[in-house]
Amino acid sequence: MATKKLASLLVFATVFAITLFSWVVGISTEAIADTLKGKAVSTVSKVEMLPIPDAENHNVGLTARQGMILFENGEVATIKTMLIWDMTGPSSGWSKGYTQYTFLDGSTILMNFQQQVMPPTGGTNVQYDSKITGDIVKGTGKFEGVKGTWTSSSKQMKAEKGEPPGKIISDLVINYSK
Repeated sequence: MATKKLASLLVFATVFAITLFSWVVGISTEAIADTLKGKAVSTVSKVEMLPIPDAENHNVGLTARQGMILFENGEVATIKTMLIWDMTGPSSGWSKGYTQYTFLDGSTILMNFQQQVMPPTGGTNVQYDSKITGDIVKGTGKFEGVKGTWTSSSKQMKAEKGEPPGKIISDLVINYSK
């Protein structure tokens, strides 16, 4: 009986000592949470479109995009996005896909997303507005083991005469932990 009490007391003392040590030196057992905020610009690099004969200007397609993002903390990354979409007219529809950010040190974040396309709320040079939400799928390098979510508000600009469509300007927030 005394051995059981001694063993219980030893376990309790060990847990207490580890907890106290962690508190004193600032070690946390919780995940480290962080936020990246940035402004991105991307353009269409490839598009395949098929018409749907149920309504005027109804199309489905596959698009690849490329661009860059500048984060508020000074980091820069390239962007590659692959998506499928369903649009009726120039400002109504949805898309789903994947976006990968590649940072200067080679680290990456791969995210999935869902995008809702809406008529523009301001600006005569804006084709449509969109809201994007998604989850982090995977990270490499300094983002190895990362988990989290992201959101974005984007505006697709109308194409200038003689140029291809698809210039998008986005404000985004990535909330993540390791």
